[in-house]
Amino acid sequence: MTHQTQSVERASQNRWQRLLLLVGFCAMAGALVAAIRAPATGFELSIYRATPAAFWVGTALAVLASLVVTLWPRVARPVREGGVLLAGTAVWSILALPLLRSYYFYGGGDALSHLGFVESFASGAASPFDLIHPGVHLTSILVSRAGGLPFERALVFVALLFPAVFIVFVVLCVRHLTGDDRGAVVGLFAALLLLPLNNVAIHLPAHPSSQAVMFTPLVLYLLFRYLRQPTDPDTRRFTALGVALALVSAAIVLVHPEQALNVLMVFGSVVLTQVVVQRFRPESRIAEHHSLYFQTGFLAVVFTLWSYGDERVMSRITGLYQSLFVSSGSAGGAPGAEVAARSGSLAALGGSLEELFVKLFLPALVFSVLAGELLLLSVLGKLDEELPERNAYTKYLAVSFVPLTAAVGVIFLANFGDHYFRLLGFLMTIVTILGAVALYHGLSAPISHWQHQWFRVVVVVLFVFLLPLVALSFHPSPWIYQGSGQITEQQFQGYETAFDHRQAEMAFTGVRGGTERYVDAVYGPHSETRAEFPVRDPVPTAVFGTNLTDYYEESVYLPVTAADEERETVLYRGFRYPGDGFHSLRWTPGIDRVQSGDGFTLYLVR
Repeated sequence: MTHQTQSVERASQNRWQRLLLLVGFCAMAGALVAAIRAPATGFELSIYRATPAAFWVGTALAVLASLVVTLWPRVARPVREGGVLLAGTAVWSILALPLLRSYYFYGGGDALSHLGFVESFASGAASPFDLIHPGVHLTSILVSRAGGLPFERALVFVALLFPAVFIVFVVLCVRHLTGDDRGAVVGLFAALLLLPLNNVAIHLPAHPSSQAVMFTPLVLYLLFRYLRQPTDPDTRRFTALGVALALVSAAIVLVHPEQALNVLMVFGSVVLTQVVVQRFRPESRIAEHHSLYFQTGFLAVVFTLWSYGDERVMSRITGLYQSLFVSSGSAGGAPGAEVAARSGSLAALGGSLEELFVKLFLPALVFSVLAGELLLLSVLGKLDEELPERNAYTKYLAVSFVPLTAAVGVIFLANFGDHYFRLLGFLMTIVTILGAVALYHGLSAPISHWQHQWFRVVVVVLFVFLLPLVALSFHPSPWIYQGSGQITEQQFQGYETAFDHRQAEMAFTGVRGGTERYVDAVYGPHSETRAEFPVRDPVPTAVFGTNLTDYYEESVYLPVTAADEERETVLYRGFRYPGDGFHSLRWTPGIDRVQSGDGFTLYLVR
């Protein structure tokens, strides 16, 4: 084939690639318009079903176009970069649907308590030093004041920034390890899977431990860059990269010390590897890397000074010791009891743990196999020597899996609730990077042209299958047997009004709990009002709709929201709280409706 013919063919390919990219951007623009023009008007059990179909069609076309363009073997760099931008925009738009569709607030449970901390810190009612992980809250206050946003939207926005940080720096980590733009593209689509996000212990709404996991790739990227700095003693003692790594390491302590401890284990693994290699294999590339002693010591000191003496930290340490060495399962029963309980509930709803595993963890399993293959090749010394930096970093991460995996086992045996899923989320950050490097290794392997083509098709098909699967579990929804995280304005203001006009001595109960979270949001978790606020356990399922008035010896308030009723009757099919029980509240003698609004009703049970 002549040079002129090759030029004509390349120009033709560039034209259709640019055209496909243009179609993708137009589809994405249409999707954004469709979402913004369809704001939520009430409670939505599923954000997926309530969002216009035009949004899903547009984002699907955008992701598909970017996949084809960016993974094509010969593509101009500006076109590839455009495809990267398109894919990132499409997936982040799915994550940002609560903002695009004007949710008042997003995230029940912990997120409401964190909203209360934000308002308490901003008003001066509480100090950030009262909280072990104030990073997300202080950032939300900064965003609120800089952008003129209410705290509710600022906190949601900040929580959604962390997945963007995760995506960007996973891409940069993979680019750094492979030294190739094609590696960055594979890293992008691996990052878009957001494997740490499992909706068991790592969540999208405000939840500092989750945000700290999403922050980890930034630490790892600076770590990789720092290790490659020259070790010449004549160079400056402090470098810009060194200072940046120290600051970011300290920052993750403020976001959440639990995940900072995991980072410290990674740093310690790097130090151990450096010591062993310098002793036994001084000719290795690892021996040329910058020492991590100071950075590890610095992070250890910051972690210790910040965490030592904190009540929650000390209680966790005490609980861990008692669970492992004093009494069996003191933290809440036998290991795995929580999983067994959830299995029974799923079976009653027509689901199974196997089904939920496929929906939540199949992509993580696929990438774990890829990462495991790369680690095995690294340990056996079977990786080619064309990428010595990749091989060195892979060895570091392989060693770090030892303490991290051991920690998962310890936490599981101690039965610390779902905390082992938090650590698994952290591990999935490393798995994402290693899995992407493994895929790049296949794409760049010295095989025939047709084998390359087939492998490229396999990679595209893999992401075409996995991306929709993970996108369906970004947000809690009936797809994964969870209720929506939406908090409507009517719902929030209904609780505020009820609290303002309550009789001080009368307690609040609730349907499946939740009232105490609104007390946190309205008054602040550490406020005196919160400490004295009378909140009782949720209504027992056995008495709901039967003998509610006989069960309570003293009068109590029972708030019921549209979200409560739809969640229990539609999603959970009356498994604990049947529809008849909600209807009976309206006519049972001794139960009075004292406040009623759109989506919120307050009953007085006498």
